[in-house]
Amino acid sequence: MSQEHYSFAVHEWYQSLLVAILVVSSVSAAAFLAWRIFTRPVRFREMAMRLESSPWTPNHAGLVLCCLLFGMSIMILLFGAAARAGRDIDSAPAYLGLALSVAFFHLPGLVGILLISRKGNISLADGFGFERRLFGRNVLQGAIFALGILPLVVGVAAMYDPLLRHFGVEGDLQPALRMILDAAQAPWFARLSVGILAIVVVPAIEELVFRGILFPVVAKKIGMIPAILAVSLTFAILHQDVPTYAPLFVLSTGLCMAYAYSSSIIVPILMHSTFNLIQIALLSLVDIR
Repeated sequence: MSQEHYSFAVHEWYQSLLVAILVVSSVSAAAFLAWRIFTRPVRFREMAMRLESSPWTPNHAGLVLCCLLFGMSIMILLFGAAARAGRDIDSAPAYLGLALSVAFFHLPGLVGILLISRKGNISLADGFGFERRLFGRNVLQGAIFALGILPLVVGVAAMYDPLLRHFGVEGDLQPALRMILDAAQAPWFARLSVGILAIVVVPAIEELVFRGILFPVVAKKIGMIPAILAVSLTFAILHQDVPTYAPLFVLSTGLCMAYAYSSSIIVPILMHSTFNLIQIALLSLVDIR
């Protein structure tokens, strides 16, 4: 078990300004969303009906999952071969794990989506609700939803951490923090690559898979609310990091609700991207003791 401890340390004025802007923005967005929900209650029936009109089928979802599992199997085999060859995988930079995850998990999923979209003649508008004329509105919605759900995610994480420690689980930010620290010491092109992968590529592909395809397919079978819970639980577990299960579950719930509300995949993609960007910015303020 790791004996390292982490704390947030604000050393420069611009860091204080960043934190202040983030706090004010998230609280304001949360208050705005609460006001909207109070004045215009969410219509779950309408959202469920929109999910019912999705063109994706269980066969489509199964093909995408097969692509994901195939990529993961290849990665596991490569890791096993490297270990047998005497390669010290644990000493490799943490950001290399992100690159491998994209290459062997995310990209195969994207290939599966492209294949079934082309074969089924499913357009971006039909499959994911993408409309050019609503792009600006969807981007704004994604940013507001991301900031609005942030206090809830942080609050759940703050309660989840002591619970883990009570049961002897080290609930720290080590995997993500290691990636940031390793990338900070890497050449500029490695830092740029990590930023593009974490803020653009990973959120886009994960949202296409989990919210764009799996969520509507599962919702047709068991209903919208059970589908939100099932997809969110799967999303959290697949990240394979126990200390993040609870906050990721809450985040995924918000992403599912945002997609059902907006009917556009742009909204959860922007939410996910914004959340990752905020996480990277905050982790840059972490000190190790």
